[in-house]
Amino acid sequence: MARLPQTGSAVASLYERTSEVEKLIEHGARLREAAKKLSEAGLPHDPLHLRIPVAAPNEYVTTLAEVVTVLGLTPLSAEDEQKIRDELGAVIGLAMQELAHSPTGNPDGRLQIRDIQKTLRQTAKRLNRLAAGKLDPRELSAIEQVIYGNQTGFHEEHDTVAAVRLIKALSGTVGEDRAYDMVLDYRGHASEIAAACRKAVDDLAGIHGGEGGQPAIDWFGGFVAVLLFVAARDGIRPTVSFDWRKGKSRGRFLDLAVGFEKLLHLSMRSKTKDALAQRLKRSLRRLKR
Repeated sequence: MARLPQTGSAVASLYERTSEVEKLIEHGARLREAAKKLSEAGLPHDPLHLRIPVAAPNEYVTTLAEVVTVLGLTPLSAEDEQKIRDELGAVIGLAMQELAHSPTGNPDGRLQIRDIQKTLRQTAKRLNRLAAGKLDPRELSAIEQVIYGNQTGFHEEHDTVAAVRLIKALSGTVGEDRAYDMVLDYRGHASEIAAACRKAVDDLAGIHGGEGGQPAIDWFGGFVAVLLFVAARDGIRPTVSFDWRKGKSRGRFLDLAVGFEKLLHLSMRSKTKDALAQRLKRSLRRLKR
């Protein structure tokens, strides 16, 4: 089966415990709980509610400002803070790409071209029914799950890719700015967007996806680069030592890594401090070569 080739780069936000994130998590939790109760009662419900992610209790634990304070670092200038946010965001984006395309890390999430095509065909059919006034209102969320896939908020990568392909196909006909406006007002342009969905299906048919595994992405090297930048600001030596009496790894640079790791996705965090120390040592050795 042909998979969609991995191209381009991705950027993500830091995993910070902000009030906005808390609201999104709470909203998702309420929707999931409501859908669960309806399902248990045998009543009609929208299964898409069950796909809204709910973060684990320890997924969002701190903020960049708190990390800097707890570690006793020099306060960040606006320029340095933006640099750290941009580079850590790129690191997280790379790691999420790697996870999404990993047969072991995400066996059910590999982007098969035929699955993207199927989603686009289904969306086109729903949009045609909407244009004809025959769509069940409960199906609107299924349309929005796809066509709003590249908007802000939580989305599955499958829907994001489908949305990007749809926008690309529509842009080729009406221009990019007009395409985004039409998608936002999709009820008034259902037929045109349905046609763009079918064009996107045809465009995907011409792609020869990779059959083999994707090459590994060295996101951890990017993480270490951020740590080195922060360490240089505060005169912290980029070394990791081992306390033989206590049998534990230690060092200011290791503490720095422990703090900043809390801003990464759960899947990117080391299971133990010693495991993180070993990763740091290997990465630092590679940089010296």
